[in-house]
Amino acid sequence: MFKCEKLTDQIIQKLYRNNSLEGENEMEYWNRLWQKSIDYYKEKGIPEEIESLWWKYLYDEMLEHYIELLGTINNKTICELGCGSGYSSIMMATKGAKVTLVDYAPLSSVYSKHICQYMNIDTDKINFITDDAFSKDLDIGQFDVVWNCGVIEHYKWDEAVELIKIMAKHATKGGKVMVTLPNLLSPEFIYLTVTVGKGSEKYYSYRMLKKIMQEAGLSNVKVQAINYWLPSNMSASFSNKLREVKFFRHFKGLCWLFTGIGEKQ
Repeated sequence: MFKCEKLTDQIIQKLYRNNSLEGENEMEYWNRLWQKSIDYYKEKGIPEEIESLWWKYLYDEMLEHYIELLGTINNKTICELGCGSGYSSIMMATKGAKVTLVDYAPLSSVYSKHICQYMNIDTDKINFITDDAFSKDLDIGQFDVVWNCGVIEHYKWDEAVELIKIMAKHATKGGKVMVTLPNLLSPEFIYLTVTVGKGSEKYYSYRMLKKIMQEAGLSNVKVQAINYWLPSNMSASFSNKLREVKFFRHFKGLCWLFTGIGEKQ
């Protein structure tokens, strides 16, 4: 099963440039990236995710996408397990969600708090936890929604299934588990890989993500694209206008990100 996707992943791993430093483990890799983001914020006074119009429009699209999938998020408890910058969840907090951010990289929460500071959000209203999702001692409670973005693709199949099981464990009965992945064949990912390089990302297709979530025990699983597919080397305002044109929505299969969502039984 998935022979075509597995071959695609082998090609990607050989052709795409890796931007990890020699001898660097995953924790060191992520702390290095978050330190760069922290330094950028201190120098510019604005997070990269907000200064770049392309990124801003992408995150706006993501928020619309998540609200469409989840319905209203006002007063919902939402945990991003493997949150990175946590920007999307912080945006959810502005819509009334009660947000918990969990990441094993200590500098992740430092950067998240800078984003809150910029957005005038009281950090006391967001729960920041530094812990490993795979830790046997992980005790974060249960939530209406447990989700992450850009996490699952860093793990092999069995590990990805296990991580989603952990996410489901921390969802309430009937709660949602939501996973967003990058499409490694998208124009934007290829562009970023050529210019910046990639980390430990592995290629997962739409149908692979659906199968992983089903193996993790979730029901009513569906997978769909986030529509923002235009590469960031285009004018952000121009590409954002194109995104709104109905014709160009036919190209959303080329999008950088897609989301799987399922329900805990």
